[in-house]
Parts: sequence; structure tokens; C-alpha cells
Amino acid sequence: MATMNPNQIGCPSPPTRVMAVDVLRGLVIFMLIPDLSGGFSFHKMAALYPDNAVWGWLGQQFHHVPWSGAVLWDFVMPVFIFLVGVAIPYSYQNRRARGDSHGQLLIHAIIRAVALCLLGLLIQYEPYYRFEELLPFLILLLGLPLTEWCQRYFGIADKAKAYRYYNLLSVLILSAAGIWVWQHYVQLRQYHFNQILTQIGLAYLAAFLLVRQRPIVQFVVAMIILAVHGAAFAFFVPPPELHQADAAFTDYFAHWNNGDNLAAVFDLWFLNLLPRAEPYVVNGHHTLVIIPLISSMLFGMLVARHIMSTHDKRKLVYQLLAVALLAIVSGWFMSLSLFPLVKLMNTPSWIILSTGVVLFLLALVYWLCDVSGQTRWAIPFIVLGANSVLVYFLASTERWRITVLLGKFVGADFLAHEPIVESLFVLVTLWLVAFVLYRVRVFIRL
Repeated sequence: MATMNPNQIGCPSPPTRVMAVDVLRGLVIFMLIPDLSGGFSFHKMAALYPDNAVWGWLGQQFHHVPWSGAVLWDFVMPVFIFLVGVAIPYSYQNRRARGDSHGQLLIHAIIRAVALCLLGLLIQYEPYYRFEELLPFLILLLGLPLTEWCQRYFGIADKAKAYRYYNLLSVLILSAAGIWVWQHYVQLRQYHFNQILTQIGLAYLAAFLLVRQRPIVQFVVAMIILAVHGAAFAFFVPPPELHQADAAFTDYFAHWNNGDNLAAVFDLWFLNLLPRAEPYVVNGHHTLVIIPLISSMLFGMLVARHIMSTHDKRKLVYQLLAVALLAIVSGWFMSLSLFPLVKLMNTPSWIILSTGVVLFLLALVYWLCDVSGQTRWAIPFIVLGANSVLVYFLASTERWRITVLLGKFVGADFLAHEPIVESLFVLVTLWLVAFVLYRVRVFIRL
């Protein structure tokens, strides 16, 4: 991958927007929001019609594999995480072009990381009071361009003063949310930190701290993280009393079996140090899997910087395809020899192979949208991607309200036998919400 002037990330000229990134982000949301547990509820249709080969195949592809291996649905989150990394250099350089200092951007990154972590917890939260239902939306307000609005509508000419107001508001909202959740942790039930928004929040700041480093430094750090993370699991010997939930592997690969690996032992210790309604038990969702996601984001940053420094778009497509093929082949060989392919553990082989798949998709969409100019088909996805965090959060917490509304018109019995109709109605409803926000130019970017 071509190198780039290390000072270019802070140069005053903003980078050209890449439509393929917006389209891919929207495509991920398009697949997620109908049914967060499995695309368009194909897995439910497969259970209802076990003799139907089409529903059976779709149900398999749109539902996570039990432990090792991968299907289509397993690649949804890697795309989202990778695109977060792609967005970091673009966001950084755009805001630097508007006159923001690195210190201001660092503070904003910290606010964004904390906000995403809290949102990830609140998705698991069971609200009892009206304030608890409004709390996540107060956090989402921080994703609005409040500093620009202060300057435009309240006559605050001093940009630094507007930033101070924004930072103060952020501290007040995030502190109130954090204290409230801490005092009402019983409503978090069996919470964990493996929710996608929490994962992004915890990995985001570490990746951001490397945004001004040279590409070679970012690449080396990403590979070191994967190597150390993989080696830590390989050399770990679980205690004999630890329960083994799923013995999918034998011999050397047994270090990554569900229930008695390093991540399981860490969470049994760490999560039980925190206040909980009931003791944590191993459930396959582990905190340590967040660490390799830093590498995924760094790979995304590397690709973004390469796109910004390359003017030949057709050549860029071939380069992306070549790197994608190399990553897929490398990840596959690693899965046969060094580290098993386990998405739930974000093993090094999975991170590299999934990065290759994401690069292949990015190259394909980039060719269609940014090279060939075929963009009309992509508008519905861009609408969803423009407010991705908000739409995802609504799909997580408000889906039941939408389905109750639909049930009043078509009947609950019908929905029970045709869950795909319910999923499509949720998709259309949330798309219309996103479309209205897109038309009025309101974008919540956390």
C-alpha cells in the first residue's frame, strides 16, 4: 500500500468524499435493522417451514454460526467496524480543515467513545421510568453539530467558546447517564461489553490516538495487536475446574474452545468485580475480543489514507482487490495452522480474513459508485447510513413498538406465522425515519 506524507492527515484541504463508504455503511444497517438477531427473520422462517430448502439456506446464511466457521451474517459487524476506521482519517482531516485543533478533536473522540459505550449498555438496560427511556436520546443529541448551531443560531462568534459549551454539556449528560446506570445496575441484568456500540466505543479511542502516525506505524501496531492477542490465547492453560461449554476443537486449537479459554477466565474475574444483579456466567460474549477490533479499525484507517492519496481510481480498485485476495488467502491459511476461525473470539485469522472480504466489497461498490458513476441504486442505502447509529439504536430499543403497531392492523397470529412481514415493516418504518432526517439535513454522528 502506498505511503502518504505523515503531515497530510492534518493538512488544511478536506478530502473528497467516497460514496462507496456511505453506501456500504447503509447496506450494513439495511441488513441489521429488520431483525438484529438474523437479517430479515429468515432463521424464523426456516424454523416455521423446515422442509423449504430456500428458507433453510437463507436461515443458515443470516444467522451466526455456533462457534467456528463463517456465513454471510458473520461478516456484517466486521464491515461496520472496518468502516469506523475508514471514517476516522476523513473526519479528522475535514475538521482540521475547518480549523479544529488536534486537542479539540481528541476531546471529541473521548466524548464519542464514552457516549457509544453508554449507548451499548443502555441497549441492554430495562427502563422503569420515563427518564430512563429519554436518557439514550440525550446522549444521541451529542452527535448533532451543536457547536456549529451555537455559532449560527445563538450568535456565538468565538468557536472556542462554543466548543467549551459543547464539552460542558457533554460532561453533564454523560455523567448523569453514567451515574444513573451505575445506581440502577440491577436493570442491566446479565450485561456484557460485547454489544457492537460498546465494542466500537472501547476500540475507537485507541485507534484514534494513532491517526497522525505514519501508515507503516499503524500497520505494525495492528499486526502486533493480533500477534500478541493470538499468542496470549495459545499459551494460556485454563484451570481444570473451568466449565467447557463447547468442545469444538481438540489439541492445539482447544485453547479457543468456548467456555475454557483466556477470555472466559478474564470475564469470570473482571465482570464479577463490577456491580451486577446476579453473578456473571460464561455466555460466549467476552470483553477481550474488543482488543483485535483496534486492528480492524487501523486497517480501515490505512485504506482510507491510501484512497485519499491515490488519484487513479481504476488502479485503486485493482489494488484493493489484490490486497483483499491476499488477506483472504492469508486468513484462511492462518485458520488451518495458527489460529482457528472464530468470529465470536475475533481470532487473528478471522480479523484478517474478514478484512479481506470487506476490502473486496469496498472495491466492488467503489467501482460501481465512484468509478462507473452508477449511484442511483445506492440512494436508499445512503439514507440509512447517514444516521446509522440512531437507526441501529431505534431498531434495538423501539422495534417492539413498531411491531405492536403492525399487529393491530394485521393481527398477532399472522405475524407469528410470517415473521418476514414484521421485519420488512420495521425496515420500511425506520427507513422513513432516516429519510425524513436526511431530507431536513439532520445527521447524528457518534
